[in-house]
Amino acid sequence: QKEAKRKAQEEKERKAQEAERKAQEAERKAREERNRLAKEKAQWQKKLEAERKAKEEAERLALAEKQAREEAERKANEEADSLFKKGQTFFRESNYKEAVPYLLESALLGDSRAQATLSNCYMNGNGVKQSHTEAFRWAMASAQQNNSWGQSLVGIHYFLGSKSVKPDDTQAFFWFKKSADQNNSMGLYYLGQCYYNG
Repeated sequence: QKEAKRKAQEEKERKAQEAERKAQEAERKAREERNRLAKEKAQWQKKLEAERKAKEEAERLALAEKQAREEAERKANEEADSLFKKGQTFFRESNYKEAVPYLLESALLGDSRAQATLSNCYMNGNGVKQSHTEAFRWAMASAQQNNSWGQSLVGIHYFLGSKSVKPDDTQAFFWFKKSADQNNSMGLYYLGQCYYNG
């Protein structure tokens, strides 16, 4: 009987130890899982923070580039405007030799008014060697920026024709109408001629 009690006590202790071991193992695994999850969370937060910073930096750079581009464009427009006004002053005085360099610089900077005026110079040989090819090129550059005088000049090239441009009544009408829609006197006149002549 004593032996049976001893064995029962030993079994009881063994089971208690086994239960304790299992509880400790479960606690260890739970602790490891918590640590793993905490580590994953920290890594995820770090990744999100890095992505946020990268996005902010990209937005900052994009804004800086936009501002730099706008500033460069503003300065170029100011320069083009200044050059055009100088060229226009000489042009109005019929001093074409002095006008052309200013007009050319302004036209190269994209000023549509200078492009149209330079086209006129090439068309008539004022201050430059007459060239219908160059006249048409600069007129088209101006017209494509929706300059009404440039549109009228392109229309005239198609209306009259030249060595570089074949007469094309459809194109002439198209450009005269675009010019006339902006109430340009030359565009209105030639559009009237188109309607008059059919």
